[in-house]
Amino acid sequence: MKKNRIHFFLMILTVISIYAQDNRKQYLSDISEKFKDSLDYSGVFLVSNDSTILLRKAYGYSNIEHKVKNTMDTKFRIASISKMFVSYAIFILADQNEIDFDQSIEKYFPSLKKELSKEITIKHLLSHSSGLIRDIDRLSSKSNHENYSEEEFITLLNSTNLQSIPGKSYSYSNVGYSLLGRIIERVTKKEYNDAMNYLIFEPLNLKNTGHEIEGQIIPNMASGYNSLDEELFKSSHENKSHAFASGSMYSTAPDLMLFAKEIFRGSLISKKTHEIYLGTNKVDNKISSGWVSWTYTSNLSKQKVNDQVLTIGNSALYAKKSKNQVLKLGESSLSCSGGSSTGKVLWHGGSCPGFRATMNLYLGDNIVVIGLSNKVPINIPLIYNKLGNIALGLEPEKLFKPHLTKLTKDIIQGNFRTAIQKYARLLKDNPNNEELKAGELNSLGYMYLEYNKTKEAINVFRFATILFPKNANAFDSLGEALLGDGNESEAIKMYKKSLELNPRNENAKAVIKQLKNT
Repeated sequence: MKKNRIHFFLMILTVISIYAQDNRKQYLSDISEKFKDSLDYSGVFLVSNDSTILLRKAYGYSNIEHKVKNTMDTKFRIASISKMFVSYAIFILADQNEIDFDQSIEKYFPSLKKELSKEITIKHLLSHSSGLIRDIDRLSSKSNHENYSEEEFITLLNSTNLQSIPGKSYSYSNVGYSLLGRIIERVTKKEYNDAMNYLIFEPLNLKNTGHEIEGQIIPNMASGYNSLDEELFKSSHENKSHAFASGSMYSTAPDLMLFAKEIFRGSLISKKTHEIYLGTNKVDNKISSGWVSWTYTSNLSKQKVNDQVLTIGNSALYAKKSKNQVLKLGESSLSCSGGSSTGKVLWHGGSCPGFRATMNLYLGDNIVVIGLSNKVPINIPLIYNKLGNIALGLEPEKLFKPHLTKLTKDIIQGNFRTAIQKYARLLKDNPNNEELKAGELNSLGYMYLEYNKTKEAINVFRFATILFPKNANAFDSLGEALLGDGNESEAIKMYKKSLELNPRNENAKAVIKQLKNT
């Protein structure tokens, strides 16, 4: 009799689980349609729970000129998500005793000046704590269509100084991951793409993932598009060989899903190394493998944490955390999964001309959320917040059109007072909607610069400095736009303000020095 009761109880749980899963699939499908309709989304969504696909949708066109539709086989540039493949390759080599995390990079780059190489370790590069500058591009006269030789790269890097003591603070660095790519080449004695094929792509059967080489023809590759002033433009060209290991890869959503499953299980590395990779003893921070991480729970009212705003690439990660919420994933507690759920989120985004990407892994529930888009601007945090909310079993929330789209016309015309008043009303009318992020405005400003709409870009960056007066990058970007408009004196003022807010802004130092010498 007791045995029958257990079987009956298990049967009821199974029925509830199936019903809950079906609900999630329907909710996910509904909100993905809202993304398509209200945000004019072009790209793909893929959400899974263990071995079950919860959402698999493709919208828009991979090539608008020839009316080629996006599919799940469409390849997208994934930009900075490339870093997670680089990171995993380094961990594989460390697991094979080919690399020591605590080894100084001086071993691999003897021509790099001692002030930069001696104290920096591979671990520092992985965790963005090396103290190296973010990008090399502004120090060079080369365009983003050209490659750097390693010698040119090191020469430019030698002209900079550390922004912080290695290991002391987090400072996102594309330069650091470019160096990791060179280390992978040295250790494997293979060119970068061949090394990544050998270490990751082939073992995981990732047939649609690779390092993009300039001039290479890639079948089923999406084109990138930018939407400005209700007009659609083809995005400017970017040589991904130039970006190298910091952001050169393309992939498909199914391939990224396979990679995510490897992150969950760690079949290519030992259990000990896998634990180090996931940073299991770390909470609410940037972990050693380069992922951004925070904790989540379905019991939203039980944790009290502070707001966290991070910028990766040109995309803003905004995890809204307040007195009564852990993530702004929804307003309700778990409604259909039959219990509470806690765990760690691993996140990384990618941003490059015409493309945005997001990849979220919810370790406690083996849930993966992937969004790839070839038309910008698109608010990437909306994707993982809304889709993740439903996949975790929380009740879906209303999808609002991003505030920025409602303010852009006033911003680019310089009607800042009107824009601020409208923004205040939007926040009052929709208090649960997300606030504007500095990264959103920064990305929009550079889109206008991309098409030589310098006046509009200046207004966007200036509005960013009004809304975020303590954001050093906002003033740096405004300085760049003003310089492009020929206003050197005003540009210097903005760069100096950026330096005042961030004394380690090497780019601002270099520009000011250059302008004073001309």
